Amino acid sequence: MAANNESGALQPITELARNSRAHGALCHCDAAQAAGRIPLDVRDLGVDLMTIVGHKMYAPKGIAALYVRDGTALEPLVHGGGQEDGLRPAPRTPPSPSRSARPHNRSDFVS
Repeated sequence: MAANNESGALQPITELARNSRAHGALCHCDAAQAAGRIPLDVRDLGVDLMTIVGHKMYAPKGIAALYVRDGTALEPLVHGGGQEDGLRPAPRTPPSPSRSARPHNRSDFVS
């Protein structure tokens, strides 16, 4: 977790990623609370994986992005179809990703 949503504490992600790599482990950063609030550059942070979520930036719930560093091998949790390079067993819902593609104003979600 890059930033704690309750205390506001920022974690030393660069140091944690460096330590993880030194011990042969991958480093995943949950940047849900940090994205759009503090600078996040995966190259500077040195993480292997980073997750951001759309609903923290006024996108519909269920929209998220996963950064995967080149060369990082992933294994599917559920086997099935070959979508998403064999990592997803079913196609995504077409309207959901397209909704997050257009910029939203806060007024879009307030009646």
